[in-house]
Amino acid sequence: MPQLKKGKELNDPWVLTDVGDVPVQEIRDCGVDDDRLMNIISESVKLVMEEAPVRLLVLGGDHSISFPLVRAVSKKIGGPLDILHLDAHPDIYHAFEGNKYSHASSFARIMEGGYARRLLQLVCDLLIVKVVNKARDSVCSNMK
Repeated sequence: MPQLKKGKELNDPWVLTDVGDVPVQEIRDCGVDDDRLMNIISESVKLVMEEAPVRLLVLGGDHSISFPLVRAVSKKIGGPLDILHLDAHPDIYHAFEGNKYSHASSFARIMEGGYARRLLQLVCDLLIVKVVNKARDSVCSNMK
């Protein structure tokens, strides 16, 4: 049985519990508008956070869910969050392809709403990694 260093079992529901998915695409397919969908996601997160002691871990979904998640957590704790955002893109378009809730606009909404006290974005693009690797390989081959 997997255990943490403090001896807690990961299958203990007080340690780790999968509370399921918010069926975002299915809701969107039913014709629910984006404002309402963002509210549904936020309310779902708030419901989960009502269970004590909860430390929220969200896995999956595209970047458009970042805004309603951060909004829900900020409202639950009563103030803005400090956020470290690691990504290949900053996701700060005002609206991407006319959609203010686009995957490319989530952090614009977070900052507009005052849900982040500080936002540190480390943009790590695969292209940069490829350029660095190519330069390293070139230097190494010239040293042989």
